[in-house]
Amino acid sequence: MERIILTKKDQVGTITFNYPQQLNGIGGIMIPEFNAAFRELEYDDDIRVIVINGAGKAFSGGGAMDKLKEIGDDQQSGAVAPETFDMREISEWPRLIRNSWKPVIASVHGACAGGAIGVALLADFCICSEDALFVEPFANIAICPDVSGTYALTRHVNVKKATQYIMLADRIKADQALEVGIVNWVVPNDELEAETAKLCQKLISKPKNALKMMKQFMTQCCWGDLEDELRLEWMANAILTNSTDFREGVDAFVNKRKPEFNKR
Repeated sequence: MERIILTKKDQVGTITFNYPQQLNGIGGIMIPEFNAAFRELEYDDDIRVIVINGAGKAFSGGGAMDKLKEIGDDQQSGAVAPETFDMREISEWPRLIRNSWKPVIASVHGACAGGAIGVALLADFCICSEDALFVEPFANIAICPDVSGTYALTRHVNVKKATQYIMLADRIKADQALEVGIVNWVVPNDELEAETAKLCQKLISKPKNALKMMKQFMTQCCWGDLEDELRLEWMANAILTNSTDFREGVDAFVNKRKPEFNKR
């Protein structure tokens, strides 16, 4: 695998986003590699807990802008959106995480943006370091949250706060994330790995079959209409990635300028 590191140790399977030169930007081969790695851990009976983390300075900065720009360029030329950012393929991430029988932990440091915040919210547990920073930046590039970002956020915070974070793309610091319910624990930066390992061992010490049933109950109670949301999410972004506002938002981000939306 190129953009995902898969490790197995002491009944813990770890999926690491591994594109540190671009803050682990999501896109390209990373998307199907994540799916393959997750399925491998799900079907491995020796693995009791799944951890998702990021290499380098961040968990993930969200969608890789070079890949998103290719979508806009191809849409403008009339071509089919490229496989470099496959929105159907990435919609498997919420299904994999929530339908898994195993506890999933997001271990977050640094930036956690875009689709990555969806991963953190979908996980059964989220532990983060003090330097973690969460943001749903989709309004800045004129698309809707992917990886169930809207649906997952409203499962954790109240509607007014969710609307604020999504429509205004406000940043959420670690202490704020703890206060509003996005994360379970905030730990010192240099203790994140050790504290994540402790949490894994606590879960491994619990009865496996009972945890399986508990997770399925939680998914049914709290995420029962996830499939409907994923269909709406995909349809919305299929429309929005055809827009001039999307191309403007991505170009503005790449060129580090303020976007000018709503121009005809």
